[in-house]
Amino acid sequence: LTGKDVPGFWLGINQYIYILLIACPLFALKKYLESSLAARWEEHLSERLLQRYFENRTFYTLTFQQPPHEEHEHGSDVKGVDNPDQRLTEDIHTLVTFSVELLVTLLDKVSKIVSFGGVLYSISPPLLGFAVAYAAVASLL
Repeated sequence: LTGKDVPGFWLGINQYIYILLIACPLFALKKYLESSLAARWEEHLSERLLQRYFENRTFYTLTFQQPPHEEHEHGSDVKGVDNPDQRLTEDIHTLVTFSVELLVTLLDKVSKIVSFGGVLYSISPPLLGFAVAYAAVASLL
């Protein structure tokens, strides 16, 4: 810009547009795959746990093992477990959401370390060795 290189400016703008045209669909695909993985995993776990919950009359056993109604200090009845099937699915949703988020974050960080490590190695291999050693020592302390 300071050199008033008009063709270079437009070349930079075109490269930026191409990068955006490639990056935007990739980000959307990443979000779609993340949501799809979470939904399929959640469905699988829900089916499996609810199947185990209802087999061999486990639901009825849990229902009869609940403690009798207790009078709460505010005057309301408190049962042992209410809507356990709903609680199971809510817990599964929470587990899957956090697990997928952790997995995606871990993969993102590992890919960044590998890519930036490659860039640093292309600049100076000893510098990459120093950075890895520094990070290892700092992590141990």
